[in-house]
Amino acid sequence: MAVTAKVQIYEISPGFGDGNSPVPEAQSVKFSADYQDERNKEWAHYTPAIQVLMTVRSEVVQSAGWKVGDRFTLTFDGSE
Repeated sequence: MAVTAKVQIYEISPGFGDGNSPVPEAQSVKFSADYQDERNKEWAHYTPAIQVLMTVRSEVVQSAGWKVGDRFTLTFDGSE
């Protein structure tokens, strides 16, 4: 069974390698629940809450044109 969550980007920052040294070729993208128009009412009884952190190559963010505020549908599919 698949469950979808409506998320939006709330922060994009440089990725980090070992220690605290930034890795310029990577970026961390943070997603949170998209509360607009009750978009998560399918899976959330009261207030939907989700946080996802994804670190990707900088060219992924740039080529996709991702920016803070962009909205996505995140699908969790338990099938293998």
